[in-house]
Amino acid sequence: MPIYEYHCSKCDLVYERVQRELIDFDMCDCGELAKRVLSVLILKTSKKSPNKPPLPSLGYSELICGE
Repeated sequence: MPIYEYHCSKCDLVYERVQRELIDFDMCDCGELAKRVLSVLILKTSKKSPNKPPLPSLGYSELICGE
């Protein structure tokens, strides 16, 4: 099942839920509706890629999609 990430604007909490269906809102523990946010997957690898520049702001050497 997919893991979705939600953000509550009342308490500024970001949390994850495992759900069968894509739901845009979820009830936060504080009682406020939290909105689904875009999650970003970043993978850190030990190999260096000569064709990709480093990403110093993230602290990772490369982003890999589909490997």
